[in-house]
Amino acid sequence: MRFRLTFEGDIRSRPNASLEHIHSIRQQLHPQLKRLWDHPPLSDFRESWLKEYKGYRNEPYARIRTVHEKKYAPVIATHLGAELDIVFLRQQAPGQLIGDIDNRLKTLFDALRMPSKGEVQKLGGAVAQDEDPLHVLLQDDALIHRVNVETDRLLKDAKERTVMAIIQVTVVVTRGTLDTVSLSSG
Repeated sequence: MRFRLTFEGDIRSRPNASLEHIHSIRQQLHPQLKRLWDHPPLSDFRESWLKEYKGYRNEPYARIRTVHEKKYAPVIATHLGAELDIVFLRQQAPGQLIGDIDNRLKTLFDALRMPSKGEVQKLGGAVAQDEDPLHVLLQDDALIHRVNVETDRLLKDAKERTVMAIIQVTVVVTRGTLDTVSLSSG
């Protein structure tokens, strides 16, 4: 399975990216990830995967996880991984991304995953208005298997620090089962 996510805004470098900044990126990606469940092949799994995980052995594919009383629905979790091809478009010429690219990627990776219990606690009111569940790409950023990054010029009027990120996600099946086999076809 392959799809694209887009983000337009500031992606601050770590450690300057606060938890609130990271969560605001997560919140902006949520509607796209939620809509993904309306289309095959994920729509075929909605009933068996888009339910709350309660810790039972017979529900390994249940996606909705509770983290400090907040619910999150990662697309990529059990038996899956992600390959990311990212294009960063910004005001500068190619190769001149403001700040260091590796720390900006860390911020983006953090925004693509579920927050930890400690992060949810520290975010406090910032998560209060989140939709229940909040859709995210990854249960954990350790599920990223490959990353390719390209930078280029953003050819539209925008603030100096604005980045348009086009994130192509390729879902990788790490363990073939009847539930994951249809995700392995492009």
